[in-house]
Amino acid sequence: MRDGDFNEFERTCYGLICNDLDITTFESWVYKYDGLEKILSKTDYLELISLNYQSPHVKDQIVKILDRCIDHGRCETYRLLSILYKALESPSQLPDILLDLYDMYCHGYEFLNDLGLAFAFYFATETGSWELSEEKRSAIELSYPQIAGDIKQAIDWIESGKIVLTGKEKNRMSGIVYREYIDNRKAE
Repeated sequence: MRDGDFNEFERTCYGLICNDLDITTFESWVYKYDGLEKILSKTDYLELISLNYQSPHVKDQIVKILDRCIDHGRCETYRLLSILYKALESPSQLPDILLDLYDMYCHGYEFLNDLGLAFAFYFATETGSWELSEEKRSAIELSYPQIAGDIKQAIDWIESGKIVLTGKEKNRMSGIVYREYIDNRKAE
């Protein structure tokens, strides 16, 4: 992910929310980051610096505080770009990432259809099992050039603003939560 796309506050907060950053690193950042008290309300700032960071439930408390001040669309953008860049940088994790992308596709991100449906669904259900056997992993590795092209296209759509993640969700009649996004692509 391009670091210039997110400021330090966003990278740190979104990193914690998306499990890319551990609590110890976040706690250290909270006490060192100049200007945090200007970004957060006085109440939220005092609450954040007063937390017991050794508590097993501290992350839930942090997320509750941050939820009031972050841009949920940018957080979702950070999360998806992190996943997509990880797929490019760590091909060994690709099979598991494709299953995550399939889940995102099923929950509203229809622009991930090539990655989510065509790849993850095919490879995961080819033998009627969601377990990724060595054979399926090998097939995914052989398809990597095409998959990498689709990953790069999805990254481009997001970074160029053709796809804008809103961070909003809506419930469909089936009770399934769907993520919303704005599609600015022209017929490609």
